Amino acid sequence: MPLPPEYLFLVQEQEPPFLCSLVGLEPTNVELGDRRTARALEAWKSCYRSGTWPAYPNRVAYPELPAWEFTRDAEQDAAAGYAYDPDKLFADLRRDPFAKKPQESDLIFPN
Repeated sequence: MPLPPEYLFLVQEQEPPFLCSLVGLEPTNVELGDRRTARALEAWKSCYRSGTWPAYPNRVAYPELPAWEFTRDAEQDAAAGYAYDPDKLFADLRRDPFAKKPQESDLIFPN
């Protein structure tokens, strides 16, 4: 028989019928958390003793969006009826910077 979990969370729905469930952390997850905590405490101790505290980089940081965000955005555009491709729309300008600029009538908008 497995040991009871070290940590239990009582979770409850916020809408009727307000069902409840007990959720426990598996021992491997607790062990992972313990290892990460030990590493963080060692890093803190090292910084405290040396007086050197690593910080943010001295450059502009660019966070990356997960790929699913782009997929979701494209799906929402398709569902809303936005059927234009910006790369195709401005392709002429990339080839010839003096080409006629697109007009509003060139765009495809949903009715």
